[in-house]
Amino acid sequence: MVIVLALIIFLTLLPIIKVDISSQSRGVIRSKTDNVPVTSIVSGRVTWLFLRNNAIVKKGDTLIKISKLSLDADKKTQDTLSRSVSSLLKDINNLLLNRVSHLATSTAREDFF
Repeated sequence: MVIVLALIIFLTLLPIIKVDISSQSRGVIRSKTDNVPVTSIVSGRVTWLFLRNNAIVKKGDTLIKISKLSLDADKKTQDTLSRSVSSLLKDINNLLLNRVSHLATSTAREDFF
């Protein structure tokens, strides 16, 4: 009987009893008016520009076109350098195996003889 009475009292007091519930989380709150930096992973000459103040842009919109002429020249230079280093590596392997007659680069021949 006491249990039933305690249960009735508890149920009647439920709307009156207040419990503070809070939750915490980490995050960043940013304003809609914050500036968003626009960066490029390559450098070059700007050939086309479509930037305006307060313009609404979406992900994937083309804002700037950059000329890739200098990138093509850099790629050719890197390819040439890569082939040269590969040839030197083959010559070093030939030297390690005592195959002196198989040296292809002048650098290896000059250093060995």
